[in-house]
Amino acid sequence: MKAFLTRRRSTITILIPLLFHPSSCWPAQEGFRIKIDVALVTTDVTVIGTPVSEFQINDFVVYDNNIRQEITYFSRDQLPLAAALVIDQSLSVQKYMPLLQIAAVSALRRLKPEDQVALFGFDAAVKKLSDLTEDRFLIAEKIGKIKNQMGTNIYDAIHDAANYLKKKAPQRRRAIILVSDNIRVGSGRCSPKKAREELLESATTLYSIRTPSDFGPAMYHEANRRSFMETDAEIKQMTFETGGELFDLRAEKSLQAVLEKIVSHLRLQYTIGFNPSKLGEDRNFHRLSVKLAREDRCPGCQLVTRSGYYAGVSAPLPAVFTAPQSKPTSSPKSDLVLIHKNIITAASAALELSDLPFSVETAKQENSGNQAQIQLSLKIDLNQISFKTSQTRHACKIHVTVFYADPRGRLLGSDWKIIEGQLTTEELNQAMKAPISFSTLIPLKVPSQILKIVIYDEYSDRIGTKMFRYP
Repeated sequence: MKAFLTRRRSTITILIPLLFHPSSCWPAQEGFRIKIDVALVTTDVTVIGTPVSEFQINDFVVYDNNIRQEITYFSRDQLPLAAALVIDQSLSVQKYMPLLQIAAVSALRRLKPEDQVALFGFDAAVKKLSDLTEDRFLIAEKIGKIKNQMGTNIYDAIHDAANYLKKKAPQRRRAIILVSDNIRVGSGRCSPKKAREELLESATTLYSIRTPSDFGPAMYHEANRRSFMETDAEIKQMTFETGGELFDLRAEKSLQAVLEKIVSHLRLQYTIGFNPSKLGEDRNFHRLSVKLAREDRCPGCQLVTRSGYYAGVSAPLPAVFTAPQSKPTSSPKSDLVLIHKNIITAASAALELSDLPFSVETAKQENSGNQAQIQLSLKIDLNQISFKTSQTRHACKIHVTVFYADPRGRLLGSDWKIIEGQLTTEELNQAMKAPISFSTLIPLKVPSQILKIVIYDEYSDRIGTKMFRYP
């Protein structure tokens, strides 16, 4: 369960003077304050598991500094989301950019239309590459343009992204998705403590996708290993305290699956609110815990909750949200362009993608003009394919693309095919017992060719690739 906190006040505030730079990690100069308090704290709760039935207000119990509170506000996934995708530009992450570009489109398209995403890149400096936008395609396009740089000021990036979300999205739930090897290079402006405080003050949930490190021989130096372990432990602690999670790609294997899991957690949320019985002074930290009133309502469910909040700090306000009327960001034509871009991006990736597994067999033959050809026979597990169901019909659509090049990598050509069909429920159940078989012929233009095969499932955005040399 992810929980984030909002303190709402009826407040009159006068600050004279106020000296504070929005991206600074240094304390502001205090001014004269006049406040009238009526406090409301809201907590966004993600339940990981399957409840027996839809949760109601009486299913939750919330504690503020170990004191049980009366819940006065309750809703499910009504506040829109503002998410910042924060990407490490160091060399070890660079090879994941094509995969991230594909995965971002797939995962972000599963957000609600009114949800917004911003993009940050960081090296020795933090760069905002895109303001908050509902255009998921724009975010993917800008990811593809991120270039490798030196330095990794990771705490600056977390702090600045959280600060930006707090200022630009005051009435939205807030989350940061960090993609990094979690190796800090450079001192930066912000300490781990300041980054953690900004996350908690801005009620921003941190998710960390940790990529394998290519730090090279320098990692064998004791100081470097110790620095990595300290930074990684700090990031993991921040995810825990803000109600997020750390995912290790060495264990998870699939970047797309991880992103989709994060988006799923952000989508399946309840919001509860209460008026603290003992609020205390501003800047006091309050420990928060949220539990189920009865465990049998959701057997085996996991509750991951934000550790607390700071009194007197503004956070998202529960309010009725009306989605703005805007033009659709996609159409059948733009979707096809995006699919082709994803296929080309997947083909250019150095790593093989395994979200959609398949097997390949090859054989040499000649056409009627005695020209040599390669017959590719593919087998795709139908259980891995997504279907769109309409009444009793089940439709699928799979793109099969083969790129072929000479041994130096110069492209000789490509072959694009689409497998699609509609099955009855009985036909689908029968088809699930065996893989889809598909064959295509590729011209053998040089004695030895490099082949890159890309399988793309249009209804799930999942991709599988294989590369090999023939013969």
